[in-house]
Amino acid sequence: MTQNAIAQVATNNVVPAFTKEERETLINTIARGATPHELSLFINMCQSAQLNPFLNQIYFIKYGDKANIQISVEGIQAIARRREDFAGFTAEVVKENDHFQADVIKAEVEHRVNGFTRGKTVGAYCIAHRKNFPSVLVLVGKEETKAMETGNNKHMWANYYDDMIRKHAIKRALKLQFGIEIGEDEQSSEPTTSIPTYKPDQSKPVIDVEMATPRTIEVDEGKHIDPEVEMKNAWEEVRRLSESYGFSEDDLKAYIKEKTGKTARQLKLPEVVGLRKVMELESQSRQEPSMGQAPADEFSLFDQP
Repeated sequence: MTQNAIAQVATNNVVPAFTKEERETLINTIARGATPHELSLFINMCQSAQLNPFLNQIYFIKYGDKANIQISVEGIQAIARRREDFAGFTAEVVKENDHFQADVIKAEVEHRVNGFTRGKTVGAYCIAHRKNFPSVLVLVGKEETKAMETGNNKHMWANYYDDMIRKHAIKRALKLQFGIEIGEDEQSSEPTTSIPTYKPDQSKPVIDVEMATPRTIEVDEGKHIDPEVEMKNAWEEVRRLSESYGFSEDDLKAYIKEKTGKTARQLKLPEVVGLRKVMELESQSRQEPSMGQAPADEFSLFDQP
């Protein structure tokens, strides 16, 4: 694919079915090293969430034989911005010499910057607004980021602390305000190789869905869960969603085969989590009111239970 063609793909905010040429571009750049099943799941995720990988809204990262699908904070913003009831958000970093007060009940803050000598960062906040709903205020103090500062993304927090804590607040506020309850793992975000024609913004925190079953699963940096318990919970949610779709057992088997290329018995935990994520996204799109497409400039800019 030519550079002009790649640039054209990157301007499309809504992700339709990928053409053969676009699939080849994904295979050779963003999803380099993906197996056919991993590529199929990644494309399903892009289309179900309507996220454009060429705009850094969703990533495919391969570590040896382990693959991760990662949704960036910009991807979460894109999901929120498509909604007709999206009314914007305010997010800022708070320094130790700033004047700052917050009313968590009213979701209001009084934030004044007292000159340019602001001191060290002590926290961040985000107020997410939604039409006909109360605003949501999320406060993130420096104490809350200590585990993340020493976790898989520690190099990101060391080099881009203000950006990371602000985006962390944005992620939490938008998910809470708009009920974005997609099963997610927040883990490492640094690609291991440099890929020509595609350079993800290294300052962006991302959210992972692992495809290879680890011994433990990190749902937030420094916190792990039992894979066996999570596998049971994931399948229960898949069955619940299939019932809401009106699926018979044979319908569900066919759906799993279509989305993953495998039978239910062949699926590992991260693949079941990925399947659940796809079903939740599709279920959410069925239940939400019709959503208008956001202007192109708005697109420039899942924590597991």
